[in-house]
Order: sequence, then C-alpha cells, then structure tokens
Amino acid sequence: MKKIQDKLKLNKKDKKSFYEKLKESLDFEDNLEINSLFHNRHSKYKNKEQDELKVGLIVLFLVILIIFSLAYYFVIFQPAMEEINNEKNTKINEINSIFKDDLANDPTKMVLINQVSNCDTIEELNTLDVKQMAYPAVKSHLTNKINELKDPYDRIEIVTDNSTDIMTIENAYNYINYSTVDQLIAMDIKKVETVIIPLSITRSQAASGLIKEGDTVDIYQLYNDSADTTDTTGLNQTDNNTTIPVEQGQNSRIVGGALVVSILRSKDSGVIDSEISLDESPQPRNFSQNAKLDLNQVLATKASGTLDEKQLNILLSHYGWNLSNYERIANLGDLDVQYMVMVEVPKDHAESLLNNVDNIVLTIPTYDAPSWVNLRN
Repeated sequence: MKKIQDKLKLNKKDKKSFYEKLKESLDFEDNLEINSLFHNRHSKYKNKEQDELKVGLIVLFLVILIIFSLAYYFVIFQPAMEEINNEKNTKINEINSIFKDDLANDPTKMVLINQVSNCDTIEELNTLDVKQMAYPAVKSHLTNKINELKDPYDRIEIVTDNSTDIMTIENAYNYINYSTVDQLIAMDIKKVETVIIPLSITRSQAASGLIKEGDTVDIYQLYNDSADTTDTTGLNQTDNNTTIPVEQGQNSRIVGGALVVSILRSKDSGVIDSEISLDESPQPRNFSQNAKLDLNQVLATKASGTLDEKQLNILLSHYGWNLSNYERIANLGDLDVQYMVMVEVPKDHAESLLNNVDNIVLTIPTYDAPSWVNLRN
C-alpha cells in the first residue's frame, strides 16, 4: 500500500491533472455502460415491435386468406360442385333407368357409373353418351332373351310401350338390328302367351274383309271425342297389367303380328237369288229361269249328311274370301256386311280388346301384305 502511495505522491499540479484524467476516465466508462444499457433496451423494444408487426401482418394475411377462401367456396366452388353433382346424379339416374329388371346387375352398369363418378367437370360429363355406351349391352341382352324365350313355333313377343308384336325369331333379330338405342331401351322380350278371341266387327274394321286364315294383322284402338266410343273405364291397359289414362283423340297400335285363325262373313252374303233369261231364234221364244240358293241351308244339309263332300267343296271352298276378292276386283261390294274374326292375341290385351271391340281396326302390315298388294305403282 505504501509503495502505491509513494508512487502516487505527486505535486499539486500533477495531482490535479491526475484526478482530472481519472474523473474523465470514470465518466467515460459510466457513459459507456449507460449507453450500452440504453442501447440494449432500445434494441429489445425495437425487436419486440418488429416481431409484433410481423405477427400482425401474418394474422392479417391469414384473415384475408380465410375471407377469400370462404368467398371462393360459397360463390364459386360450392355452386360448381352442386352443378357437377346434379349432373352426375342425372347421368346415374339415366343409367339406372336403362339397366333395370334383368339388366340391374349387368357389369356394364357399374362401369358406366364409375366413369360418371370420376368426371371432374361438366364438360367431361357432357361427353359421356350413356345411352350409346349402353347400346351393345342392351342389344346383347335382348338377343339372348330371344333364344331363351322362343315358343315351340319359333316366335316371341316384343313389347314396346303399350304395344305388343308377335314375331318370328328371324323377324325379331332383324327388328332389333335396325332399332335405335332409344327403341332398344324401351323394348322388352317376353314369351308368347296368347289366346284366340272372337271379334265381331264391320267390314271397315276387318281390313275390308280382304283377310283370310293365316294372315297377319295389326290391331289399332281408336279414340274419338264421343263419350260412347271411349273405354268403359277411361283407361288403357298396358302389358304389365297396369293402366294409364287415355287422351281423347289418341289412336294407338296395341297388338302387332296377330294371327287370323278364321274369318266368317255374315250369312246374308250367302243368299243367292238370280234370274236367267234366254231368247231363241229364228222363232222368237223366251225362256227364263230363276235360281235361289241359301248357302247356310246348304251347310245345314251337309251337316245332316245329305250332300257329298266333294260336291260341297267345289261349291263352298273359300266362298267368302272369293266373294270379297271379286268385290275388290270389281270395286263393288256390300259395305254393310259383318265379319266374325278369330285372332290370336297376347293374353294381356285380350280383355281390353273384347271390352272395346267397337273401337278397334284390323290393318294389314306392308311387310306381310297379300300378293295382290302392289306398292310399286
């Protein structure tokens, strides 16, 4: 200590100078410490403000992003998705309407539904023509049913809407091959279940009486504005034993390919009353002869066993048809004659036909027209 004091022994002037330098040194160190402390506090405060600013900007960005996301979802995305989903449901419902009943489990159905489900835009959905894509499966299904359901006479029933056609296998194949996709979708193949019914109709209803046994006819049901010519129930029976309303003035074919089993012309046409006059020359003499024949009486005589079979066949063979055909050739005939026609029709339509016999017309389809029909003129 003494050595330090000895070293610090300074004259008055030197002491003053020493103390001033020491004071300055101490003041400088204090300032440095204060400045350093102030600087550190300022830096921490500034860094804190910067961090808060960053956090605020991030929060503001997230809020704006959420607002824009919600606006996009509710204004653009959700309506677009609803439109796509509605279109998908429409396509799927269309597929279900095609692949129903026996086709409900067809693999093509699931393939089409998956293709619809995988579409992301309306444009992709619009490019899917499900009817055309289903055409091969529907056609193959109907073709297979023809082979499965044909009757012993190689016939089947083709059901379209409210009409039924009885066709041969060959005609059925051709009909399917030339049908559009919409026609195939509305078509069904059924086993032939028929009955033979009698129809007592006028000449105009009986295809002018120019039909005979073995001919094929189509049967139309007519509706007009008069109340007494409508269905007694106001309904039209369909092939699945349900009924649908019938509009006034609507005509429809209800049976196609019905077979004419027999046809009877009313007995008034079988009465023959004629007078034959002869003149002789050179002497003027006149002979007259009256002939009257009632074919109904002839038939009754035959039934009693009086007439010979050969004589009867010569006299009566196809008399009614020949008479109608001669009337056609002569363009002259009895328009008031009645016909009783026995026709083979699908069992589902028998009741409707019998209840509306006054409103039906037998027509001759051109694909099975008689030989005297010339469509080339």
